[in-house]
Amino acid sequence: MRAQLWLSGWVTPVRAEDERREVLAFAEARPDAALLDVGRGAVLLRLDLAEVVLGEGGPGTDVGPQDFLTARPDPLASIEADTLRHLDADHPDVLDLLRGLLPAGAVAPGDRVRPLGVDRFGYRLRIERPRGHTDVRAPFAAPLSCPGQLGPATQQLLAAARARLTTV
Repeated sequence: MRAQLWLSGWVTPVRAEDERREVLAFAEARPDAALLDVGRGAVLLRLDLAEVVLGEGGPGTDVGPQDFLTARPDPLASIEADTLRHLDADHPDVLDLLRGLLPAGAVAPGDRVRPLGVDRFGYRLRIERPRGHTDVRAPFAAPLSCPGQLGPATQQLLAAARARLTTV
C-alpha cells in the first residue's frame, strides 16, 4: 500500500434525469460492469468533496479538493507491484547497490534492505532492523513521466552507486 487517502464530503444520489449522462461519463473514465445495474437496483451516488487528507506513513497532509481532482496517477503505478516483486526475488545485487546510496550510518550490519515502492520520484526502500524499520528513498535524478524511463533511471542510480563504491 502506497498511502491512505481520506475523502470527506456529502454523498447524494444522482438525479434520475442526469443518470444516463453521468453513467456514460463514468464508464468512459473507468468502465465497470456494475454501471449496467444503475437504475435497476443500483444507485449512482455523487460525492461533493469537501476535504482530502493523504497519509503516507506519517501525519496526514491536507490536499486541496481541486488539487486532488486534477491529480493524475503516478506513471509507474501499473508496473510497481511486478517491479518490486522482481527486484526483491531476483536482484539482491541491485538492492545492495541501492543500499550504498543511502546516507552513511543509515544501514547497520545485519540490517536488511527491501524494496517498498517505486514511483516517479524514485525507489522507496525499507531498512528492516531487529527492532523495527525505517523507510528511505533513493531518488531518481528527475521525476519520470512514463514506465519506459524506469530502466534508464535505475541504471543511472546504479551507476552512481558503483561510482560511490570506487571513491570510498
